[in-house]
Amino acid sequence: MAFAHGYVSLDELLDWVRAHPLGDGRFVPVCIWGSRGIGKCVAPDTPIVLNGERITISAAWDRWAGEPRPDGDGFWASSTKQLRTVSVDGDLRLASGEVVHFYRQQVSEPGRTVVLESGERLTMTRAHRLRTLSGWRNDLRVDDLVAVPAPSVSARPRNAGHIETPPHIEWRRIAAVEEIRLEGWVYDLEVAEHHNYLAAGIVTHNTQALKQYTVERGIGLRVIQPAHLSQGSDLVGIPFIDQETRKTVYALPDRLPKPDDEDVRRGGILFLDEINRANLAVLQGLMEVIGEGTIGQSGWELPEGWMVVAAANPNIPGYDVNTMDDAMVGRMLHYSPGFSSATWTRWATENNVARSVVNFVLQNPDLVDGGESELPQEVRPTLNPRTAYYLACLYEAGMPLRVLDVIANGLWGDEAAQNFLTHHLDTEAPLSGGQILRGGWQPTVDQWVAGDRFDLLRASSELLISMLSGNQAVRSRAAEGTAIWMAYLPQSLFVEMVVSIGEACPEWLPVILTYAETGVGARMPRNRSMLRRPAQREMVQQRQGRTERRRVEESAREELVALPPARSNGGPEIPGPDDAVEAPPAPPAPAGAGSIRPLGRDDSAGADDDLPFTRPDTSQFQLPDFD
Repeated sequence: MAFAHGYVSLDELLDWVRAHPLGDGRFVPVCIWGSRGIGKCVAPDTPIVLNGERITISAAWDRWAGEPRPDGDGFWASSTKQLRTVSVDGDLRLASGEVVHFYRQQVSEPGRTVVLESGERLTMTRAHRLRTLSGWRNDLRVDDLVAVPAPSVSARPRNAGHIETPPHIEWRRIAAVEEIRLEGWVYDLEVAEHHNYLAAGIVTHNTQALKQYTVERGIGLRVIQPAHLSQGSDLVGIPFIDQETRKTVYALPDRLPKPDDEDVRRGGILFLDEINRANLAVLQGLMEVIGEGTIGQSGWELPEGWMVVAAANPNIPGYDVNTMDDAMVGRMLHYSPGFSSATWTRWATENNVARSVVNFVLQNPDLVDGGESELPQEVRPTLNPRTAYYLACLYEAGMPLRVLDVIANGLWGDEAAQNFLTHHLDTEAPLSGGQILRGGWQPTVDQWVAGDRFDLLRASSELLISMLSGNQAVRSRAAEGTAIWMAYLPQSLFVEMVVSIGEACPEWLPVILTYAETGVGARMPRNRSMLRRPAQREMVQQRQGRTERRRVEESAREELVALPPARSNGGPEIPGPDDAVEAPPAPPAPAGAGSIRPLGRDDSAGADDDLPFTRPDTSQFQLPDFD
């Protein structure tokens, strides 16, 4: 079940990754931090309630577990009878849940016993989670509050094997957390819908997250415990000589999915549980499996439709783990289940959530269901060619921002991800030349100017100039629209645009500046006419003078180049310094520019009536649809 409003559940993340394969058909490997894999269990003498009967979880296995199926770590078994237990629904009301599978495995690892002030005791693995006041957590401390059924209700049998569903729970304080050593079998249940149950009277989570995910989607699951491998070659298999080919081949371990396996064709997950408990030699051997989906020595390849998912523990006291090097970290998308205050804040802002609520959540993230999501300090994903390619494959226009946030952080790390999100959220694009000439952009430009978005103004101006330079015929309505655009620009950008037009399409400049000087009627606010400013008028005058001088100089150079070369035998001679030379004719004025006069500092700053300008007849022109 996917979280909403700032959360990204493991199910949602895996669904997204599986829907966006890489170019070669593989999937981006995912590493889950926080020890939330499968096989996180409770002690065998833990009392549970099934169909209203109080029974230990090991006795329930002995009584109702079907044929055990190994998963490479422990054993799954379907229930031989329809069983129901007590669960907690999303509204924190006790409800009935169906037991669909039993699970058990042998362990030799640290565990803990949680003792409540009211006397309840629950012994479990460290990864097992209880329902606390601040959400499902396994980092349990003295004085934390956990959920138990209210004393006024009880789970007792009703008719036909059903149970009473108590209406509510209450919170009990943890009096002690005892660190112990677990040796032997531990057990768990898989409960449909709510994925939790009462164990020793305490609301506990069934942590078979990946198993439930694969069952619901009808795909396969293979589990490898790297800590049980002694060397990297253990996954290669047992070598033997093929009697027909006389070549060395390998009998692959059962835990690896193989093409002839019944469930392989449906796709699935190869799960590397507690990967960083493995020794360094095994970790090096897993690099190829994670990065390429192959084991070169044996020729094994990850089947089509399968992906690699790993679970890892943080390097904190109580966990005997090895640090993954940067090369291995850079081959996976790292994910820490829980609440992201940054993601939720962005969602809340976009949806106009009351600021007081937002501030409270930011100041109290530990009170939010699931706790604050954060990768361990030793995990530092970085932006590199591989992770850039991964994000490009997972990126989709319009994807939920919370999903993009989790993926970018898990691939690139916090700093690069935040820079990318800032870039992604800047959804405003520059206006095209056609959009500018069609008008209606003034409110947008006013916002850009107020926000100092000179980058968007400059880019829009460059697109307009590019469009004008591709149309040699000067059109008055396009020139008028350009003048209106220029009138809205800040002074520095106005100057830049005048210079750029003079260089890219000089034939347009006189007509555009004429419209800019006259204010082009009602379509340009009179107080926005940039040419009424003395500094702008002087600039335009200087620009016009430079443009005219350049035209004369270029024409003179062309005349000089056209002269025939000097000859010593009666040919035409190059004129000497004292000879009279006829000046070249002045270049013709561009169309529409005959009424332009230089502007001086003493020109009227507010009147238009005395300008020697006759507005061109624009009835013969149509606004071009430039896009």
